[in-house]
Amino acid sequence: MEVDNDVREKMIENIYGELQLLQKSVKTLVERMKKATSVEEIVSLKQEMLLRWLDSMPLGRSTCYFCIKTPVEDRCGDCEYGKIHGKCTDIHSDYRKIIIAYNTLWRLVEKSYVKENEWYE
Repeated sequence: MEVDNDVREKMIENIYGELQLLQKSVKTLVERMKKATSVEEIVSLKQEMLLRWLDSMPLGRSTCYFCIKTPVEDRCGDCEYGKIHGKCTDIHSDYRKIIIAYNTLWRLVEKSYVKENEWYE
């Protein structure tokens, strides 16, 4: 398959956009870490950073070459990725497996990285 330059450029533009948002968020959290007065606060901020990092992973439609290439009204019908990996909306597709793993990791970081009323001595 030959690369559609417009699609590639849009995908890269969208990836850079998400990266810029992440960089801004990380810088803000690091500045807050510099002012933290307890280890608990630092760990909590690190947890927030991890979650934002995960949120910025380029897994959505705006960073998918095939989703950008295909018109919205027929997004999945002739998707080349879907022909090999299963349509992203199908429960057994490779993409769905990735999303399930992503959601599992996100919830694990959210619930386990810092426990309620955690305190270090």
